[in-house]
Amino acid sequence: MCAYPRNLNVKKPLFGRQLEVDLESRTVVESTLEKERFRSWLGGRGLGLSYLYETDCWDIDEVPLVFAVGPLAVYGVAASSRCSLVTRSPKTKTVFDSSAGGGFGARLAAAGIALLALRGRAKHPTVVEVTPDGVSFVDAANIWNCTIDEFASYVGDGASFAAVGPAASADVDFACVMVDRHHAFGRGGLGRLFRARNLKGVVVRAPLLRRQPADPHLFSSATNAIRRLLTASPPVKALASFGTPFLVAITNWLGVLPMFNFSRTGMKEAEALSADVTTASAERSGCVRCPIACKRRKNGVPLPEYETVAMLGPNCGIFDYETIRRANSLANRYGADTISLGGALAAFYAQRGAYPKPSDFLKDVEAVLRGRHKACRGAQAFGDAAVAVRNLELPAYDPRGCWGMGLAYATSTRGGCHLRGYMVAAEILRKPRPLERFTFAGKAEYLAVLQNRSAVCDSLGVCKFAFLGATEEEFAAALSGAYGLPISAEELMDVGKRIYALERKLNERFGSGAEYDTLPEKFFSEALGDHPPLPKQDFRHALSLWRRIRGEENGGDDKVRQKNR
Repeated sequence: MCAYPRNLNVKKPLFGRQLEVDLESRTVVESTLEKERFRSWLGGRGLGLSYLYETDCWDIDEVPLVFAVGPLAVYGVAASSRCSLVTRSPKTKTVFDSSAGGGFGARLAAAGIALLALRGRAKHPTVVEVTPDGVSFVDAANIWNCTIDEFASYVGDGASFAAVGPAASADVDFACVMVDRHHAFGRGGLGRLFRARNLKGVVVRAPLLRRQPADPHLFSSATNAIRRLLTASPPVKALASFGTPFLVAITNWLGVLPMFNFSRTGMKEAEALSADVTTASAERSGCVRCPIACKRRKNGVPLPEYETVAMLGPNCGIFDYETIRRANSLANRYGADTISLGGALAAFYAQRGAYPKPSDFLKDVEAVLRGRHKACRGAQAFGDAAVAVRNLELPAYDPRGCWGMGLAYATSTRGGCHLRGYMVAAEILRKPRPLERFTFAGKAEYLAVLQNRSAVCDSLGVCKFAFLGATEEEFAAALSGAYGLPISAEELMDVGKRIYALERKLNERFGSGAEYDTLPEKFFSEALGDHPPLPKQDFRHALSLWRRIRGEENGGDDKVRQKNR
C-alpha cells in the first residue's frame, strides 16, 4: 500500500476549484465549485458532464477534455480516488467518460482541484503540469513519440500523469490515455483527442494529503462500515486473493468467456488461463488508498486483467498466457485499449477465416499499435465480423450466457460497455442478489437501478468493485460526514438518474439515439454451444420496458423496430 500523510489541511474552497486551461493561449481561469452544483452533480462523471453541457461545445475537434475528481478522494475514503475524463468520443461519437485509478485523481484532489478542463489546441506539442500553486506548460516536441514507460521516466517519482503513447501518434482508433503506466482512461479512443490537441500529457505534482472531515464521528463510522463490508464480501475477497482474473474460470465454466470472436466458449484450453494458475503467487498492488488491491505483478511486471486475458487471449484464439502478458505490456507501452485491440484483431481473424500462432499474434499486435495493420482502424473495418455496440467493441462477457448483460450493452450510453450496468454481478457472481441468466424478465427494472448506481459510483470517484460490498447508504453517510451536509442515499440515486437521462438526451442529439439500442445480429441468430440465440422479441419487449422506466415513453420505438429488422 502507498504511504501518505494523514489528516493534513488541503487548500479551500470546500468543494474544490475549477481550472479552465486554454492550450493555445496558455492561460488559466480559476473558479470555485459552488454547493448547488456539487449537490446536483457531485464530482467525476456528473460534474464533468454538467460542465460540458453548460459550455455546449460538442464538436469532436473542439470539445474540451475535462478531468473531474470524486468528492471523497481528498478525504482518503477507501477505493474512492478514481478520476473521470469526460468529453465526446471520436470513436463512438457519443458523450463519453472514462474512469481511471492510480494516483492521478488523488493528487488532483490533494491540490484542491475538483475539475480541470483543457480547451483549444496547443500550437506545439505540450505537457501541462499542475501543482497546488498553479498550472505551467512544457514544450514536449522531444518526447512527442515516446512510449509510456519513457514518459514515466521523464515525469519521475512523487507525481502522477495522464499521457498518450505512440498509438495516439499513429492515430490508432482505440488509442487511450494511460495513467501512471499501468492504469488507463481506456475506452473510446480518447488518446486521439490528446493527439489532435497537441497534448502529450498532464502531470500532477502534489503530495497525497488528506482533509479533515466536517463531522469526524459520522465520517469515521461510515468509512469503518465501508471497510468492514469490503472485507466481508466474497467477490471482493476473490479480487483481493487473485485479482480480476479470478473471473476466467467462472465465465469459462458458465459459457460466457468469448472465444474466436464470440463464436465459441467453454473450452478446456482456457483452464490454463485461470487465476489459480496465473496469479496465485503474484504480488498484490492497487490504486492509491484502496484496500482491495486487485492488480497483480510478478517480478515487478504488471499482469493482465480479466478483460485483457479474455480479449487478447481466447477471443483471438490465443491460450498461451505468456503471449497474452506480452501483448498486454505492448498495449500499455504504446497506450491502447486492450478490449478494443482484442475485439479488432478477433474481427480481422474471423473475416479471413484463420487465427494466428502466438508468435504471429504478437507481430500483429505490434503492427496494430504502430498503425501498420488494418485492425488499427477498429473492428468496424471488418463489416459483419465486428462485435460492437455504437462502434465500441464488446468486452469479455457473451450475452448469450447472461441475457441482462446484453440489455446493458444495448442501452449503454457510451456503447459496448459492461461498466454502465454490471449485470454480471447478479447473473454470474450472484451478488447482491441472484438473477436467472437466461431470461429478460425483471432485467429492465434492475438494470435501470444499476445504471443509476454506476453513474453515482463514477461521480463519487468510487471503484465499481467497492459496490460489491458497500452500498450507496454507506457512501452517502461518508459524504455527509466529510462535508457536513445531510446527503441521503436516495439523493445520490437521483443524481445518477439525472446523469443517465442527460447522456441519453445528448446522444440523441449526436445521432446515436434509440435506434442504436441493439446488439450485433449474430447474438440473435447464432447459438453458442448449449446456449440458444437471444430471443429477439423478448429482447425488444425488455428494451421497451426499460425505456418506459427511463421516462422515454414510446419515443424512438419505431426507429428501434426499424433498426432491429
